[in-house]
Amino acid sequence: MESLSVLRLYCATALLKALLVRAPYSTDLLVHMHWKDLTTRYPVRLWYTAATGPPYLDYPPLFAYLEWLLGQLAHWLAIPLEPKAGHVLVITLAFMRFTVIVLDAVLFLGMRPWSSLAERRLVSSSPATRASEQMLWVVSHPALWFIDHVHFQYNGLVLGAVLYSLGALFAETLAEQRRMPLSRWRRWRACAAFLLALGLKHTTALSIAPIVMLCLWQQQIWKDGAVVAFGLCWLLLMLGVPFGGIDWRALYARLFPLKERGLLHAYWAPNAYALLAAVDKIAVRLWSLIQARLVWLTSPSFGVSSGRASQPRSRISNSAGLVETAGGGFALFPEWTPQLAAICTLVAMGPSLIALMRLFREQRDHAGPGATRSTSRQQTQSLRRGYECLSPASAQTALSMFLFGWHVHEKALILPTFLTGLALGPRHPVAALLSTACSLAMFPLVSAPAMRLVRLALILWHWLYFAPLPIWPQSRSWLMVYCYDAIGLLLSEVVTFWRGWQRLGYPFMPLLLQSTYSALAVVFTWGYLSAQLWRQMVAEPRIVPSKSIVTTGHSTALVWSESGAS
Repeated sequence: MESLSVLRLYCATALLKALLVRAPYSTDLLVHMHWKDLTTRYPVRLWYTAATGPPYLDYPPLFAYLEWLLGQLAHWLAIPLEPKAGHVLVITLAFMRFTVIVLDAVLFLGMRPWSSLAERRLVSSSPATRASEQMLWVVSHPALWFIDHVHFQYNGLVLGAVLYSLGALFAETLAEQRRMPLSRWRRWRACAAFLLALGLKHTTALSIAPIVMLCLWQQQIWKDGAVVAFGLCWLLLMLGVPFGGIDWRALYARLFPLKERGLLHAYWAPNAYALLAAVDKIAVRLWSLIQARLVWLTSPSFGVSSGRASQPRSRISNSAGLVETAGGGFALFPEWTPQLAAICTLVAMGPSLIALMRLFREQRDHAGPGATRSTSRQQTQSLRRGYECLSPASAQTALSMFLFGWHVHEKALILPTFLTGLALGPRHPVAALLSTACSLAMFPLVSAPAMRLVRLALILWHWLYFAPLPIWPQSRSWLMVYCYDAIGLLLSEVVTFWRGWQRLGYPFMPLLLQSTYSALAVVFTWGYLSAQLWRQMVAEPRIVPSKSIVTTGHSTALVWSESGAS
């Protein structure tokens, strides 16, 4: 996309986001106000200690410096950062909202490398995906608007840094496959963007860290001393070493509070553990009904002494809205540990990591100085497979972290959703399925009655505008997948609107249904991406590629047509 078009799109979305300034906000806005205030009032060495008082700062140092900078700007503009009589002043609310809107420019910059790849047809398996369509799909996504511009957070800033890092690394990796000269400046920018994301929100950056490490290893980054030195200096800068003495033990305890936070988040993020918790709840409920029936059968009228059924041992319920439920609070399944969650995550990442390692090994085998005509053809086919492997692998890796990570939040699903849409195309039915599931997962965070119509309008517009039906007309199975989204939208609105759950004694039931329904879509997407990567990994290319011209609308693209198994 041209820079002028990107600027116009940014201004248009900024105007729409400005309409949400007076939208109901969450306590996260008060938390960020407090962090801006404490970073300006306390020295750096006390930022991560108990001296600042709750809510404690639990983001990496670079984000703390950003809060300090915005806090200094607020003091310079004479904007109060403390609530008055329990309410946030309008001027303070507007300042906080506009900081998010301005920093969203990083997300637009982060999409530039992906736009270049899309224009050259190097990413996205969708038959008619344009760079402008990809960018519009990302920057207008309802889930990001819900979490950043209503609930209030700064995810657009972090996601922009992550996407820029991956896009630049993919472009460099593909340039190496084509035996083109590598750009040291592009490497620097990719490494700087990843370390920037790591310093802003470590959990988001760590979800794609294995892919970044493999790409850098393939490029033999350790042989470029200037890039390595730049990376180390930039890392020290991100950690804030030049700015003062941070208590590193306190910093580690705040960034990885494994003892204070349990397996499940209070709202049950739609991952594998939400499905386990739902099955556990159903099993416990059925067992209690069976026990009640057995107690009735063994009553004195049947000649047996009466007694109450044995009660399960006391534990904190994982549906109590608490984050301290250590191992998940399961009654049927064993207690989970952070170590077990890490093992499950690494195993789930296996298809993408193995596929990338095999792909890179094939490229090294075919890139020798004595390559013959046949090996040159194999290298061309390996390049084509590389186009189709890098983006799905990053999406599958991020989804694995979300599915099996420890204490995952709903917002962590946004990055895998973006990567899936960039890999498959925004109009692919699987990408549409995950996109709607991601938006539905954010509904509990924007549950105010005043936002019901707004959230429904945003998600319906996005769902209908990027509908995959014109693109995939021949496959009725994909139509069924897309209809799953419509059922989810209807179910979510009906379930959350009905107020009878409280009277029945099931106040957590709407959240349970929303979470498990979205979790099924997430698991399906993870399985689809894993299967795609596995098929690419076991495929034995024995093809002579030939060029053909494909015309789509007003655009013409050069693609590879192949005969044989791939």
